[in-house]
Amino acid sequence: MLSSNPRTNAFFRFSYKSLRFLTYFGLAAFVTAMWVIDMDNNTNMADYTKARFESMIYGTAYKPYVFRTLLPSTVRAIMGLIPDGVQVDLAQGVLARFPVVAQFMDVHFWNREYVLEYIVAILLIFLCMVGFVWTIRALFRTLYEAPWWVEDLVPFFALLVLPVYFIWGTHFLYDFPTLFLFSLALLFLRRQQWPVFYVIYILALFNKETAVLLVAITALYYFRRLPLREYILHLAAQSALFLLVKGFLTFIYRENIGRQYEIHFLLNLRDALVPYEAPALAATLLFFILIFRHFSQKPLYLRRALLIYIPLFFSYMLMGRYGEIRVFYEGFAVIFLLGFHTFADLLGWPLRPRDDTRPPIRRWRIGRWAV
Repeated sequence: MLSSNPRTNAFFRFSYKSLRFLTYFGLAAFVTAMWVIDMDNNTNMADYTKARFESMIYGTAYKPYVFRTLLPSTVRAIMGLIPDGVQVDLAQGVLARFPVVAQFMDVHFWNREYVLEYIVAILLIFLCMVGFVWTIRALFRTLYEAPWWVEDLVPFFALLVLPVYFIWGTHFLYDFPTLFLFSLALLFLRRQQWPVFYVIYILALFNKETAVLLVAITALYYFRRLPLREYILHLAAQSALFLLVKGFLTFIYRENIGRQYEIHFLLNLRDALVPYEAPALAATLLFFILIFRHFSQKPLYLRRALLIYIPLFFSYMLMGRYGEIRVFYEGFAVIFLLGFHTFADLLGWPLRPRDDTRPPIRRWRIGRWAV
């Protein structure tokens, strides 16, 4: 380590860890509440006709939204464990004892009939946020050598930045699971903990099909860093799992209304032709400075993973909605850590990448050819 941890007293260690936990937990709760409460006509997860809350939970939403089924199916499974009579009593009890809940649901046009489903879903979304907090810290520790206090500040700043993604676009049930599972997959992919990675990868595929971008990261980072046979097997396995999950979900929801993908390119092109606003332009320039300053000195893993923004951007312009940056949750951990590196460097905080940025030594032979 660049500096040793000065917390040698047992009581101090316990007190500090407790305070750190409460800080992370409280800030995660605050950010989740911000996401839930920000429910105007533009962001309300119960207001978008093709993916209303109850239709997502019970599998009647339009394609392609119904395919993002991990959290809705989990909510449905939990509700299935509760007898119908108990569900009715619990729902009536919540609405009677907590009138603020009923008022909130009415203001945002949430159907009271599904109050328990809302509670379970929001709790799971919050747990995904808590999981992301520890995941981003663990990913930072895997990629960087830094003092303990820098490691502890990483989740704090990540949570402060995250609400920028809430500003525009419908809040979907799969947003925070995407953030958590993709970041967690990045962690175990980098550590080469393959069994755990594949479990997370499968869950991420059931959550959103964009998890297939992990195949690209595997291909880019592990090129000539794994034996050729192992490299090909991982790429083939990940591709096959994507096709299996995609095929399974397509079959299950084959009767649902909608198309596999929605095309919004002309709408996005029209919106993109609006003149730039100064704050947006300044924020964009700051973003690129944070990402690309001393870019070659940053971890190779992050630099290679950043390339997924190329297909993400094209899919965003083709199938997303212009200005809706919530579609980039998959790459949030990558760009945040690249930006945090610059931020820490400007402040003079000690930080050093752990990545081996030297050219890989291993060479592949395919017949007479060396790669």
